[in-house]
Amino acid sequence: MHIIIPNYITYTECDDLIKYWKIHKQWHYTYNANQSKCLSLHRFSDIDSLTSRVINTCASLENRRIKLSHHAIIKWPKYSSMLPHRDKQDRYSAVLYLNDNFGGGETCLDEYGKLVEVSPVKGSLLVFSNSKHLHWVNEVRKSSRYVVSFWFIDEK
Repeated sequence: MHIIIPNYITYTECDDLIKYWKIHKQWHYTYNANQSKCLSLHRFSDIDSLTSRVINTCASLENRRIKLSHHAIIKWPKYSSMLPHRDKQDRYSAVLYLNDNFGGGETCLDEYGKLVEVSPVKGSLLVFSNSKHLHWVNEVRKSSRYVVSFWFIDEK
C-alpha cells in the first residue's frame, strides 16, 4: 500500500530546500550505485520542524510508533536511476518531491504483483513500505530530480 499526499509543502518550501542542498555542498556525498548527490540531514537542526511533521504524518498513517532512521535531500542527475530493490533494514519510506520540471524519474512500486508508477509532483509526499514492496526509480531523462527521502524503522 502507498499513500500520496498532494501539496504537503508549498512550492516556496520546495525551492528553499533545493537552495539548502546547493548551499551545503561541502556536506554532499555521492551514492555510487546511481551517482546521486546526497545531503544527510541529521546534522542540520534548522529543518527539524519539517522532519517532525513528516514523522508524525507517517506514524499516523501507519498507526504505529516509528523512528527516523535516516533522511537526506537527494539530487538525482540526468541519466540516474535506481534498480528494483527492497530495503531490509527499514520499515517505511517517505519521498517528498521538491521539483517536477524534469523528465522520467518516476517512483515505481510492485505492490503484490501490481505495478504502481508515481509521477513526481512538486510538494507532494509519497509514503510506502520499502521493506515489503520492491521499488525503484526510473531513469531521469531531462534536468535533475530533487527529493527529500526519509527512512523509518519501528520504534521498540
